[in-house]
Amino acid sequence: TVLRHRTTPFWRDERGPALRDESPDTGAEPLPLMPPTGIGHHAEAESPPSAPADFIAIHVQAAGQSTFALNAVFSAAESAGLVFGDHQIFHMPGVNTSAPPLFSVANMLEPGTFTRDDSARPTRGLTLLLRLPSDTDAGMVLDLMLHTAELLATSLGGGVLGMDRGPLSQTRIAALRQKVASRRDT
Repeated sequence: TVLRHRTTPFWRDERGPALRDESPDTGAEPLPLMPPTGIGHHAEAESPPSAPADFIAIHVQAAGQSTFALNAVFSAAESAGLVFGDHQIFHMPGVNTSAPPLFSVANMLEPGTFTRDDSARPTRGLTLLLRLPSDTDAGMVLDLMLHTAELLATSLGGGVLGMDRGPLSQTRIAALRQKVASRRDT
């Protein structure tokens, strides 16, 4: 998968990301989404930890009723520098490999995990999670997370959405930056 880089990052474009629905409407029943915040739990598999009380989440979601094939998700995630690991989700490693990841990427569908199994059903989207406070400069990590979301959306043909799954506008980006700034000293 080749990741294309736009000259104007989506967070500087007031129109927001365009969602493209290139798949025909199959009439299939919509897949259940995870709650807008956090990683879901599944009784049959080990569940990842619950999302912390203070975090930032953004989503990369497929357009309309379309989905992302998991092999495409693995390819796009690995091309964006994410590493598949703990809790069966992706992580953005820091400079120091012994440090916790900068942020994580979970499946938007319950239970929030990914599998390389060819029979696994596709996903409606990805949830990128940044825990606050961060051991690293959270403002820098937020910028990296936003850039990674843009790369994933471009590669997969989806759109980047905020915590409430609304379009990620300049105003919402400013609110995320304010949240990061307010948590710097805690």
